[in-house]
Amino acid sequence: LYVGAADNLDAFHNLISLLLQTFLAFPGNREHGGGAEGIAGMHAQRIDIFNKADGDHVVFTVSDNFQFQFFPAEYGFLNKNLSHKAGLQASGTNCFQLVHIVNKSAACTAHGISRTEDYGIAQTVSDSLYKRADRLIAMSVPLQKRLIARTGKPEKDVAVISQYCEDFYAVPCHDPELEAHFSGRFNLVFTGTFTPAQSLDMVLRAVLDARAAGAENLHLLLVGDGMSRESLQALAEELHAGDAVTFYGSVPAEKVPSFTTLADALLISLSDSPDLGLTVPGKLASYMAAGKPVVASMNGAGYEAVKESGGGLVSPACDQAALAANLLALYRMAPEGRAALGAKAKAYYEAHYRRTELLRRLEGFTLRGE
Repeated sequence: LYVGAADNLDAFHNLISLLLQTFLAFPGNREHGGGAEGIAGMHAQRIDIFNKADGDHVVFTVSDNFQFQFFPAEYGFLNKNLSHKAGLQASGTNCFQLVHIVNKSAACTAHGISRTEDYGIAQTVSDSLYKRADRLIAMSVPLQKRLIARTGKPEKDVAVISQYCEDFYAVPCHDPELEAHFSGRFNLVFTGTFTPAQSLDMVLRAVLDARAAGAENLHLLLVGDGMSRESLQALAEELHAGDAVTFYGSVPAEKVPSFTTLADALLISLSDSPDLGLTVPGKLASYMAAGKPVVASMNGAGYEAVKESGGGLVSPACDQAALAANLLALYRMAPEGRAALGAKAKAYYEAHYRRTELLRRLEGFTLRGE
């Protein structure tokens, strides 16, 4: 399913698109220069696809050759034809409108309408599109509840379909050299980007607290990079963390299973921002796929997912004492107990985040309302 840039749509099929294009042409509303804004409205066979960044923002541009990969060839739901001419052919005669809801936290990276004076217009457009859709898809229960409240639609017409996890995260990958290098320690592995949103400074302090309480071989292995790396390294030096933490650096995504395989537990943490609790991070799905115990410090949908899965220990976001207590409890747990947690996490992944399962649910909901 290929999506052409919104500015290339034939005759601006979507009236809302035309109105907002006109509005955005006024001085003071062209932050990114000529032609950057557009509405990704697609109108053929009476199927509209509108991408929602969050409850307050409308996505205003879709790049040329942007590719959705929800429907591989073996899933014949849609024939791929949306490049530039906004054409779309649905298999069969299914005439409905679909509004696809995506991660709210992504709004910060989308263009959106952010000014106070534009907020009402964005919300009005969003609500109008949601209400006229036959079915809506949310990526989490909190977003589903928000959509139901905004549109008045029954729960059966607003499905929760999470972001899928790539299959390769579920395949163990042993790297003898890597495993030998980190052997003899209880490896708590974090993979991903280092930003303030991850609250890794709090995590580092919690790890040191747990070590001081008896988890002397607990080792925080940070795999990745990001804007907070230098400050985290400075904090580690200030706290005399020593061998309690390793900053490994970035690796390709395909290399991540080598680290999750050697891990005794996998760590995910987020700050207590309300927005971050609206969806389940993709990282959590990949951790569960690895079949290892998850230690989570977060709120909202992610917290509930870990709790429901039984695949790890979870504490509220930014609660250093609670995280340290969970780390100590997992450290002292018998290997059989940790293995049982990992098995539950893997089972939850297979039921909720596996690509084939989510595609089956997506096809069933969009075509048949199942």
